[in-house]
Amino acid sequence: MRAALAGIGSTPQRYPVSKTAHRGGPGPRTEGFAPGQAGGVYDRIGWLQDTQLVFEAPALARLTADGRLSEAHYPVEIGCGTGRFARDLLTKVCGPQCRYVGLDVSPRMCRIATARLSRWSARARVMQVDGTLPLPLPAAGADRVAAAFVVDLLPTEYARQLLADTQRVLAPGGLLCLASLVQGSTRASRAFSSAWSILAERAPALLGGCRPVVLAELLDPDGWAVQTDTTVTARGFPAGVLVAERQQ
Repeated sequence: MRAALAGIGSTPQRYPVSKTAHRGGPGPRTEGFAPGQAGGVYDRIGWLQDTQLVFEAPALARLTADGRLSEAHYPVEIGCGTGRFARDLLTKVCGPQCRYVGLDVSPRMCRIATARLSRWSARARVMQVDGTLPLPLPAAGADRVAAAFVVDLLPTEYARQLLADTQRVLAPGGLLCLASLVQGSTRASRAFSSAWSILAERAPALLGGCRPVVLAELLDPDGWAVQTDTTVTARGFPAGVLVAERQQ
């Protein structure tokens, strides 16, 4: 599998992005940022993304545990950002057998992540992608695919197509590990997500394009066996955690 991760996927096809999506989209539930637009936004955000850790850390901890990332040999992270999560995996979670690949559409994020992971350059690499599907990864070359706070900023249909392609990337029995902003399940978190949704509709760039989504609705139920689908709330911030096993 290690050799397979160095390969390139099949002939790419571009996802058609509407002009509406490039202008920010008409509403937070059905639209998000097209990959190229997201890259521009996160080029501007840069290191500031790490300030979100206070809200994201509990969900990432649950994702790490339920996704059994400590057992991962060939994890792929979609939207690796600054490489913070990857660094934590390589230093605290995964064993020396781990060979990590991170993907991101933001050139600045790729530079930051590459520098942050330079200590593990022999077994960790970061690839800049442009959002074209299928992903430039071989079939059945990964045992984990993680996407933490990524699908909530993408157009709904593109997110579905992206997650469908992770079925190709994962080996049979591999795990898809997702974390995302979702609708709140407590009084405080419902107020938080409602206010966030309103702001996301009016000024999506201010929030990095993120809006609450329903993770299970982005997956083909025939292709996945969901093992975890829960909400973790930190300081009123509701984060969904979903772990699903790729079916044969």
